[in-house]
Amino acid sequence: MRILIIDDDEDDYVLTEALLKHLTPDLQLTWVPSFAEGRLCLSENNWDIAVVDYLLGAGNGLDLIQEARQAGLTKPIILHTGTTEPAFFEQARAQGANACICKDYRLDSPLLKVMRELAKQDCLTP
Repeated sequence: MRILIIDDDEDDYVLTEALLKHLTPDLQLTWVPSFAEGRLCLSENNWDIAVVDYLLGAGNGLDLIQEARQAGLTKPIILHTGTTEPAFFEQARAQGANACICKDYRLDSPLLKVMRELAKQDCLTP
C-alpha cells in the first residue's frame, strides 16, 4: 500500500511513519513537507491513501482535500490534526476528508486500536 503523508513538521512525519510501520512494516511511504508539494503529489494520483496535516504553512489540509475532491480524486484522504473539536471533525468530513484523526503517536492510539480489532475479527471469521 502506498501512503502519501503531507506534513510540514518532520518530527510529526517521523512519528507517523513509526506508528504506521509498527502496524504494517511493508508500507510504501512518501513524505512531502509543504502545501505546494502536497498539491502536486495529490494531483499525480500515485498513492492509495493520503494522510494530510491541517496546518501546512502557506495553506491548510482542508484546502488540499477540497481541491483534490473538486479534481475528481476519490481515494481515501485522512486529515491528521492536533485539534480535538467535534465541530472541526464534522467540517473536515463535509469538505471531503474520509476521516479526521487527532494526532496521537502512542501504540495504544485510537487508530491502531481500530486496526487491531478489525484484524482480530478477520481472524475469527470462518
